[in-house]
Amino acid sequence: DLEKFVREQPERNRLIWRAIETGINYFDTGNLDEAESLGLALKELRRDNVHLTLMILGLFGKMAEKPPSQWKDLIADDVDMKLKALNTKYADILMLLAPESNYSCERLTAALEVFCELKSQGKIGFIGASTHQPRFLAEVMRRYDCFDVVMVRYNYHLQEPRDEIFPLAKALEVGIVVMKPFAWPYYGIPFMRFGPVEGEEGPYTPAQTCIRWILESP
Repeated sequence: DLEKFVREQPERNRLIWRAIETGINYFDTGNLDEAESLGLALKELRRDNVHLTLMILGLFGKMAEKPPSQWKDLIADDVDMKLKALNTKYADILMLLAPESNYSCERLTAALEVFCELKSQGKIGFIGASTHQPRFLAEVMRRYDCFDVVMVRYNYHLQEPRDEIFPLAKALEVGIVVMKPFAWPYYGIPFMRFGPVEGEEGPYTPAQTCIRWILESP
């Protein structure tokens, strides 16, 4: 609720400011309250070295409920609302979440047309897609070559993107953002399995072990 959101915002401010101090400068936002919270935290900071991603959630499902004549306004209004929440006029990446959900060629083509228009207006820098379905994403990338960046889950226990997305992204010059970098136990694995061999973490923390393994990937 609003009262709780306002009460807890100072603590979120401190976390975000501390993250920026330690060198974390990339933030993505999905729901509107995430954008509002980050926007409030960044309000008192300079934006110079902070990169922001805003996500469009459930877009094709929303498009399916409206006539094509309203699709452009649907997308533009969503982006404007989240930019306002972030207290900015520009987001580095506009990320289409789960393009496989309610997918159709017509909806994707129409959405990309609006994305490119927003890009030409200077509201976004790059166009991306985020998914848990790398095979579907790879097929869209091959067919349309329409994304500047893609976000996929990748860690020691989820290596599927390595064989399909990584070489394709390299060939098409598409950037990759890794989500789910930590091999947390909700994958049904022992909590301490962060890398290839249990017990080989050495002087590294679990977080460092996970990221170290990811960064050693081709």
